[in-house]
Amino acid sequence: MIPAAHRRLVEEVGTVPRHLTALAGAAAGVHPPPGEWSAHDVVRHLVAVERVVWQPRFRDLASATGDGEPPFWPWTQPDLEPSLAGASLQEALDAFAAARAVTVAMATALDEGGWKRYGIHAVFGRLDVAGLLSEVLRHDQEHLAQLEVLAATVRR
Repeated sequence: MIPAAHRRLVEEVGTVPRHLTALAGAAAGVHPPPGEWSAHDVVRHLVAVERVVWQPRFRDLASATGDGEPPFWPWTQPDLEPSLAGASLQEALDAFAAARAVTVAMATALDEGGWKRYGIHAVFGRLDVAGLLSEVLRHDQEHLAQLEVLAATVRR
């Protein structure tokens, strides 16, 4: 049984695809300033992060026994998901929703002992499941804010 605070955290992580769809839709077609990402690029990046960063870390925590050394996670900053280069924005959003559903399922599948497991991140230090989910949300919010700025240029 997942404690209520952890359940709320998982639920919040699970709502991001809905928010991302709304903001990416509002920012679709906006040409970003030089050096910034388009809405499509942001979504492709979030898919890559889900697949390359979050899911492997949740797999590490699910398979850890607690007897040995905790997993070590280097700083990883994926670029854009290459498999979605020719995809539409909606296809990229669907890929993110599917990938996030896998991540949420991985977190909810952990038992009480699983929620106590942790890894050591090169920058953030010790991260248990709740800490890892908090980093997921922090990263999501950073990119949702980026899309809000892009969408705001449409309304001007």
